[in-house]
Amino acid sequence: MKSVRVAFCCVALFASCGCAHLATVKQTRPVVPASGSDKQLQPAIQRLAAREREQPLVSLGGDLFAARFSLSVLEQQPDNLSARNLYNFSVARAVANVERANIQPWRREVSVTVDQTNYLLTTPKPVDQEHDPSRYDLFPTDSLKISGQFFKTRPSISGIGAPLVAVGRVENPRSREQFKLRRVYAPVLMRPPRC
Repeated sequence: MKSVRVAFCCVALFASCGCAHLATVKQTRPVVPASGSDKQLQPAIQRLAAREREQPLVSLGGDLFAARFSLSVLEQQPDNLSARNLYNFSVARAVANVERANIQPWRREVSVTVDQTNYLLTTPKPVDQEHDPSRYDLFPTDSLKISGQFFKTRPSISGIGAPLVAVGRVENPRSREQFKLRRVYAPVLMRPPRC
């Protein structure tokens, strides 16, 4: 009788562990950070809101304007939390719209004109194939809802820059032999060139 109870407990334990979701990732729609009473950021917030549902290149123009605008506020007031949050949000949206538009500024320079202001998107050439951004899909972390047994709290570090997740587009066919994941998953931080 005791061995039956032990066997039943073991089966119940393994069954409950097998059904537990270790991690679930869903894409969500991020919300423009509140600026509170900071009126000087209103032009950037209005531009983001107006261009949010536009085509990717039009939205990208609004994102770049808001990022430049909030960065100029940050240069004058480095402790302005609303400007920092808006900058990080704008950069994250710019990356998302670069992905949506599939313009790949790491392959060739891309010019985006917004209200007679020209933005030139370019990056250095990748040092090797592993660091080639065209091999990855980039996701801003503020557009991901992560939950599961091991994700009770969401860690974050305050500062300037948009946190991203890079996910390899191609699966590694030898992943089991090499004891690696099928795809590459890596954290990335987009920061302004001066930081």
